[in-house]
Amino acid sequence: MTVPTTKPIAVSWSTEDLYNILMRGIEPDLCTDTLPLLDVMYEGETSDQRKERMQWYSEAFRQFLERYEKFTAALHGEFRKIQTSLRSIAEGKSAAHDDDAVKNLEHLFQENS
Repeated sequence: MTVPTTKPIAVSWSTEDLYNILMRGIEPDLCTDTLPLLDVMYEGETSDQRKERMQWYSEAFRQFLERYEKFTAALHGEFRKIQTSLRSIAEGKSAAHDDDAVKNLEHLFQENS
């Protein structure tokens, strides 16, 4: 059984990128690149409209947290699969090594008998 080799991962995204990826599908207004523009985007909005928008933003954050939890749970599950696979490979190698050691000892005892 061969042990798969892996290469180091060069992560080219930040936590902010992850936040924006997840939030963009829910409410683009709340992405970090859009936040500075909100005053201009909603200039002239009434207080009732602003209140309604803030209520929606609150819901958007709730949805974001739900998606984030699902995302991290999925990642955790994938890491567990990798860990289980690697453990299985390592145990297989260990068992093969143990079998070889026993055969070598048996051979030594036979030669010395």
